[in-house]
Amino acid sequence: MSDSHQQPVGCGHGARGGWGWILIALAVTLSVLLWQGHRVHILAAIPYLILLSCPLMHLLHRHGRWHQDNHDHGRA
Repeated sequence: MSDSHQQPVGCGHGARGGWGWILIALAVTLSVLLWQGHRVHILAAIPYLILLSCPLMHLLHRHGRWHQDNHDHGRA
């Protein structure tokens, strides 16, 4: 019969959609409160985060290049 393919009430897309909006609203609210309370600290940390990202990017970039250069020297 065709009745066996119907989903139970409350298990459809609409039941999960409400939680998504609640989580988005909670994330936005917490972000605004965090920004208002710690704006000075967040803005003061930006230069240090940029400086710390430079060595990390250098290590990640050089790893790929060194790996390829190592294979090229082995063939010559």
